[in-house]
Amino acid sequence: MHRLSRSVPTVLNVLDIAEHGSINKASEVLNISQPALTRSLGQLEALLGVPLFNRSAQGVTTTQYGDALLYHARALRAELENTVRDIAALKNNKTGAVRIGATPLVASHFLSAGLQAVFLAHDTVPVRLIESTRPQLLGQLRRGELDVVVSTFPYEGSETGLVERPLFDLDLRVIARSDHPLANRDPLLLKDMANCKWILPRADSGLSKRIQRDFNRAEVELPKSMIETSSLDATRSLVLTTDLIAILPLRAVAPEIERGDLVALSGDWSFERRTVGLFFREDREIHPVIETLGQAISAQPN
Repeated sequence: MHRLSRSVPTVLNVLDIAEHGSINKASEVLNISQPALTRSLGQLEALLGVPLFNRSAQGVTTTQYGDALLYHARALRAELENTVRDIAALKNNKTGAVRIGATPLVASHFLSAGLQAVFLAHDTVPVRLIESTRPQLLGQLRRGELDVVVSTFPYEGSETGLVERPLFDLDLRVIARSDHPLANRDPLLLKDMANCKWILPRADSGLSKRIQRDFNRAEVELPKSMIETSSLDATRSLVLTTDLIAILPLRAVAPEIERGDLVALSGDWSFERRTVGLFFREDREIHPVIETLGQAISAQPN
């Protein structure tokens, strides 16, 4: 066992020093004398053979080595907090909560069937649902703050240590209300629609980046959105009641299309294929709740 394992308290203290930007402030919060905290920090730096902080009269800032340690320290703190919660749950004859992260698109439409199945099959297991962007959720997953992330594939970058499990494909279409001026025009060209009033996903979402590439590939400038949102419910409602158009998963608006309220416009575009699936850490055993969640999501009708 590496000697660093004996310095776990100091590793966690590094988080407080970094968060407060001062050894003095951190010592007050931790109720440790400033000399003692400085001495333990120095011992940790000596053990690692690198400086963790840059010192100045204004306080301290992390070095590149400190940043690397902080990443793992946050994961360590999250795991310890999970341990405390799990032990507390066991004391109360309960099971620890399963923490599920989901992007807004997934959470607003594709997750409800999965959560319903989880409730029916595991009614004693509490579930925490966290909704955010994919990069933020994957970061939380890697730090041990989440047990699974439900999102779309593919995605930018490489997430070593994570396993992807595809569930179903998304068929993205340009959607408009049935009496929209473009509804009966055929064929349509993507360049002719650039001046339409659009609802587009949030610029920081993975879907937005891929739509940007779709337009670039067609050599068409991305239209300026009248409304920017990743809420599927809000988008569907606005498309139903206005001349706004949006790019939506076909299965998310299938009932409205079957009723004749919405139409999928057709033209010269071909959007990149997306797949909804699960991300989880390869070093963790998959919780039965996650298995139930994935099976129920993938079983939804197209």
